[in-house]
Amino acid sequence: MFLENSKMTGIIFEIVGALMLANAIYLIALGMHTIQLMEGGTQYILPVAISGAGNVIAAIVYILYADKVVRGKVGSKIHILSRYLIVVGTTTFLIMFCEVVADIMLVGHIPMMTIMLLIYVAICIILTTCGLIIASPKKRTSKKILWYILILAFLAMAVYNLLPAANEWELVNCIAHLMIAVFMILLLYDDEVMTDMGVKK
Repeated sequence: MFLENSKMTGIIFEIVGALMLANAIYLIALGMHTIQLMEGGTQYILPVAISGAGNVIAAIVYILYADKVVRGKVGSKIHILSRYLIVVGTTTFLIMFCEVVADIMLVGHIPMMTIMLLIYVAICIILTTCGLIIASPKKRTSKKILWYILILAFLAMAVYNLLPAANEWELVNCIAHLMIAVFMILLLYDDEVMTDMGVKK
């Protein structure tokens, strides 16, 4: 039912996006509350706000993508998969960029943080490139290779999110991403997707 109905697919993404947004707001509120209890904590307000803003913006981007899927604006299953990777690449960059900026403001270590940011940028570029390759109408061997890589990646994502959570909010986050991992594995095994990516003739 979920694979054949794009509206249901989008609803899953919307649930995850809403959980991401709720988690981001909670983390900002928790950070601000902690600052109030600290002597001289006002110096941490801007870093906490920047870090939280990255998560909030990323969640909104995710929700906007989900809304397009619900309204049938994304298109075929292969486009749902490809644009999902692009969205993940974009949101990961937003989150990590704000995290790195916040860390630099808090602890310094600019060279180390710059290296970390470059690593995250590289990961985001790879994810976005994978999404663009999958969306291409051309038959490529790289698509078939990507299919196997994505299966392994989403299996790893599922296993990771089955690990014990440290608290209730982390548990909610794990459940949301476990839903995505399972759904994306099912989507990858869909006949239409497998045929498009050259895994099945």
